[in-house]
Amino acid sequence: MAVHTAPAAEDVLPPFTPTKPFLRSLTLLTPSTMRTTLTRLLTNVQFRATLLCFVIIVTVDMAGYLSSAPQVRLFESIMCLDYYRENDPSLIGGDGSVPEELCKVDSVQREIAMLNGMQTLFSNIPGVVLAIPFGVMADRYGRRPMLMLTLLGLSLSSAWVLLICWFTLPIKLTWLSSLFYTLGGGASVGSALILMIIADMTPAAQRSTLFFHLQACVLLSELVAPLLGSLLMSRNVWIPLLAGLAIQTLGIPIAALLPETKSAHPTTTDAESSEDEETAPPPKKEGESDYRAVFSFLLADLNTALLVLTFLIATIGRQALEILLQYVSKRYSWPLATANILFSLRAGINLLLLLFLLPFIGTTLLSRFGYTSAGKDLLIARVSIVLMAAGFGVIGVSPGAAGMVLGLGVYTLGSGFGAAARSLVTGMVRREEVGRLYTAIAVADMVGGLVAGPALSWCFAVGMAWGGVAVGLPFLVAAGLFVAVGGVVMGVKIRDGGEGREGYVRVEGEEEEEREERERE
Repeated sequence: MAVHTAPAAEDVLPPFTPTKPFLRSLTLLTPSTMRTTLTRLLTNVQFRATLLCFVIIVTVDMAGYLSSAPQVRLFESIMCLDYYRENDPSLIGGDGSVPEELCKVDSVQREIAMLNGMQTLFSNIPGVVLAIPFGVMADRYGRRPMLMLTLLGLSLSSAWVLLICWFTLPIKLTWLSSLFYTLGGGASVGSALILMIIADMTPAAQRSTLFFHLQACVLLSELVAPLLGSLLMSRNVWIPLLAGLAIQTLGIPIAALLPETKSAHPTTTDAESSEDEETAPPPKKEGESDYRAVFSFLLADLNTALLVLTFLIATIGRQALEILLQYVSKRYSWPLATANILFSLRAGINLLLLLFLLPFIGTTLLSRFGYTSAGKDLLIARVSIVLMAAGFGVIGVSPGAAGMVLGLGVYTLGSGFGAAARSLVTGMVRREEVGRLYTAIAVADMVGGLVAGPALSWCFAVGMAWGGVAVGLPFLVAAGLFVAVGGVVMGVKIRDGGEGREGYVRVEGEEEEEREERERE
């Protein structure tokens, strides 16, 4: 597979992305020509599939960020009430609630940390077990039905949690919500399916830029939803929770509008036939063959295997961010609604990074310093992981809120790691292996979640028991793991492609692809 340079932003969705002549024609659009142009866009499979994928991502992430802080506050209020019923009923108000500032005691916070940590563990088990079978089913029966099934499972899981809290049933029954992830495998499988759909429709040269834009859409949700959630939960904690469930459920009918992309892109046709051949053993051995087929190509290339491993370890970072809300509220005595605004601040910095800074750096590396696409992605990944490790280290040791905010900003500057590493590793495998690669990455994410959820929650509980700077123990552990990821990324070698510099990946069949591209040009 040839390594292509990163495209300009306007080349993400050819052939219907605006070119200069098209932009000039916009000034002459009448209602009739606008309808014609819109019809052309919506009837183009590539444009429609990509647009709907972006809408689904925004919808589901908006629901998640809208509900995040309110759900922590809901759990906290339930556990806090139980605690004071046993220890000091006089502090329970006439309305049967306890003021939030009284709920920051170590006993309550440890219970919340362990509840969420075990929830993460249980939520990732179905995905780890079912990700590869669902990936194979997506190759055989289509991406759309599997994505709809995944979104249904996510909505039912969220509804179960709210049902338990509404009827004040034992709070640990919320763990059973993970059973609904057997429908589709959970969020990581859903993300992998969306990325597979985009990969079906996107040439390799445009993939990195499109991944950055997709991440920017996630950040738009993260920018708006926490602010809205904080505003709504100040009135009633149930308003953002029910609104989040309704918004999340909207993803299902939106997914039903997706065109089936399994065979839509010419680069995936061969992959589909190849995977059909490879995943057609006798039924009794099918699962075993599927698992072997997914991981066999990883064993053949150390670089690819190492980069997939980084996704497993980097999951620790995401889990540490989930603890951030509770950590800030506990350590700095911030109300959860106020602490929630940090996610909007982080999203704002991240948007500037992904929409302006990273594209500028990428273009500069390609045009002025002669890097190839692979070399650019590797350099961005290396610098990003260093920033992420440093940021978490500062958060973990900072005695004041100002230092914590600074550390969060430094961490955020490294947020390009995921997109850069994904683009880099995608360029290291053959086209017919992309679906398996994304499935392997999804499994790595979920295995990381299996370990990270309870482990970081335990670190938080231990840190609270020790007191002092040890309260930041989960972030210090996460920083150490990011250092380990940095060691792996620094060890990745990009083979010289004859250009006399590092930054070029040469794999089997590259020369033929380059010749075909030159002939098409």
